[in-house]
Amino acid sequence: IKEFDFKLFSQDRIGIAGRNGVGKSTLLKALVSIFQEENPQDASIWKQENINIAYAMQEPEFHVPTAYELLQSMEKNDLFKACNRASYFLELCERFDLPEDFLNRPIETLSSGEKKKLDLARCICSKSHILIMDEPLNYMDVNFREQLTKAILEKDLTVVFVEHDERFLKEVATRIVRM
Repeated sequence: IKEFDFKLFSQDRIGIAGRNGVGKSTLLKALVSIFQEENPQDASIWKQENINIAYAMQEPEFHVPTAYELLQSMEKNDLFKACNRASYFLELCERFDLPEDFLNRPIETLSSGEKKKLDLARCICSKSHILIMDEPLNYMDVNFREQLTKAILEKDLTVVFVEHDERFLKEVATRIVRM
């Protein structure tokens, strides 16, 4: 990617679309790394102080054995601490049709789609300034597309996401970048 200029404003929802292999996920990873770096090497990279991001990867990674322990670790995190964040997380998990026993089941026993739903609920519920999602509709059905659309739009989130689903792009994105 050469000479790429990217401006993101509060409550923007930027959808990134394009063929497989053109660098969409690489662009998201570059954005994430900019926010994670203390001192970027390139002086042309500007980082706003005190900007927090939540990143939902294509293939979620969990470092705890159960969703219950994930919720416990989230409750200790300052980006999650706020009025009713835990109850909203549980509400989203229910709205996303996670099984009733998902909290106590080992995360490794959840399907790929259930893991994705769990990770997206975690990200949406965090108190982050920016939500970055890499193909949030992988493994998902039409019903989930509607559930996720509603969850994003009802919270006025600032989002940058990669997605192939044109309907989701049109319903959610305030701007679409085609690569």
